[in-house]
Amino acid sequence: MAFEPLDGLAAPASVQVEGTEDVLGIATTKLTAELPADGSVMGFSSEETTVFDPMTGSLLATIWVDDDDRIVRVLREYATDSLDGDFVEAVTLFVFSDFGVERPLDIPATADAIPAPV
Repeated sequence: MAFEPLDGLAAPASVQVEGTEDVLGIATTKLTAELPADGSVMGFSSEETTVFDPMTGSLLATIWVDDDDRIVRVLREYATDSLDGDFVEAVTLFVFSDFGVERPLDIPATADAIPAPV
């Protein structure tokens, strides 16, 4: 399912610097942020959002930024309750590397592709 890996990061409720950490050999500053509760940035399908309100719960992000202020890694953790009271959780992890380097894109054959939920 296609969605933007940096969605939801523009309006943090709070940001804390957690220190420094190497990510794939790159020195980074690690930040944690509490984001406005909006599960829609996690890429849920419209069918999935019929069982919970995506505007509730908590959305936390851990972000690693390099010395050139580029985001190197983003971990988003979303948690809420379904309309029936069941726990709902989603986690996304994106890693960005080789800035400025062209890389070939290998597109799988249609038979090997996994269809996105409708």
